[in-house]
Amino acid sequence: MHADLKPIADAGRFRLARDESNDAERFKGEELPWLLQIPCQRGHIYKYSDELLAVYVTTQPRAMKLEALEGVIAHDAFAEGEGMYLFRPELIEKVAGIMKAKRKRRMSEEQRQRLIENTRRYRFQAQGNAAGSQITAQISTLV
Repeated sequence: MHADLKPIADAGRFRLARDESNDAERFKGEELPWLLQIPCQRGHIYKYSDELLAVYVTTQPRAMKLEALEGVIAHDAFAEGEGMYLFRPELIEKVAGIMKAKRKRRMSEEQRQRLIENTRRYRFQAQGNAAGSQITAQISTLV
């Protein structure tokens, strides 16, 4: 299995986020696979190489659970439970379960319709031309 996060996240319905360095000027508009990560409750999962994924963990109890999982290798262990562990993509569900990876939100059509009805009265309502022109006039005096 290839360690590309996009298809893995889609198959497991995990949320994908971009690393903060993706905002660097030189990466604008590019979809770089090594800058994607799956956010977790206490760390994140990211691509390490073409064959391996890595997980960064910030708490000792989760680090101990990862170390106990067969097929997970400790790469760097830091003080107070922080660490980085390597694993094959086949173990994504187990590692994501330990790390409590954030999943995509799914909504049925019935839930969607109920949400639309429940929030209808809170939507923006146009006040008519008089109020709109007053606001426009106030904004133009500020500029």
